[in-house]
Amino acid sequence: MMQSRRRLLGVSFVAALFVLAAARIAGIGIGYNTTASMPIGWYLLLPSQNLATGDAVIACIPEPAARIARARAYIGPGSCPGGAGEVVKLLGAVSGARVSVTRQGVCIDGRLLAASRPAARDPHRRPLPRWNGGLTTHLGPREYWLTGADRLSWDSRYWGPVRGEAIRARALRVGAPLPSLQWRQRCSLGRHNGSSAGTASGNIK
Repeated sequence: MMQSRRRLLGVSFVAALFVLAAARIAGIGIGYNTTASMPIGWYLLLPSQNLATGDAVIACIPEPAARIARARAYIGPGSCPGGAGEVVKLLGAVSGARVSVTRQGVCIDGRLLAASRPAARDPHRRPLPRWNGGLTTHLGPREYWLTGADRLSWDSRYWGPVRGEAIRARALRVGAPLPSLQWRQRCSLGRHNGSSAGTASGNIK
């Protein structure tokens, strides 16, 4: 059993190297994610066209959120506004969706996104922003809602949607599938126009 597992890991490693080499030759971008809000590892960077809910993307977050993230070391330095690095996130919602951040979590078109309850403070008890006071926002053209695969993700729950120009690439994980969005019970959207709160334990990323 152990030998079979090692053989499988060896084959997967070789296959991943082959994919990365082929991507280089084809001129496809390659990035390595080091944060825990999405699986750590290599990603192919593809054109950000025809994006859909559930896609993974490389993006810059809004500058006010980036300044907080840099000051608190949620994310590293980079070429995004505010001197922040890019983030890897899932698209929780795209243009046309209705989104509200409630005390229970992120409600998107009447469905509650799993593990999306916002915290009032980070693990060091520093206050976290509240986005839009629990009101419902209708995402406009080329607006996107970013969410992480981890409940401590620094994402749109705290600073709202991003514009299309903030999306730098669609990300495809090398050697393994992407995590998928998980949904819980039905939920009620807030009054029109959409945020909200606990203290997070762990590391924001």
